Amino acid sequence: MGAKTRKLRIAVWDRAALANAYVSGMKKDVNIQGNQYNILVTCLSNIIGQVPHAIVIQVVAPRIWFPLMTVLWAGLTMCCSATNTFSQVATIRFFQGVVEASTYSGTQYIIGSWYKEQEISKRVGLFSASGMAGTMFAGSLRPFLFLASK
Repeated sequence: MGAKTRKLRIAVWDRAALANAYVSGMKKDVNIQGNQYNILVTCLSNIIGQVPHAIVIQVVAPRIWFPLMTVLWAGLTMCCSATNTFSQVATIRFFQGVVEASTYSGTQYIIGSWYKEQEISKRVGLFSASGMAGTMFAGSLRPFLFLASK
């Protein structure tokens, strides 16, 4: 696997941009066949991770827990650039999903405990909309990241 592809995969590798990485060469680099891509995009690990994170965030201060999970997620994202087989990618994606689950459940917990009842729906809507906007712009950034890695 070439260094250019690794740089691109580091730049675009997350749940929202997995499809972009797939069409940019990950399919060939990791030799993904059949329904293996569907296995990679399944969010089972995110679902599994939600409950433990919701419990832990009530014990560990969010100012410690969120940065710790972000650093772990970033480390796992960087580890994805060193993968050469589907099983390696699937293993890292599973743990990445478990760590990533802290974002949704933690943010909902913080919004629910910090804002007034009248403000919660607006904040949750803004949080959800920003996630969708990020997904939308990830696709349009892919060509520029691909050109920058050459």
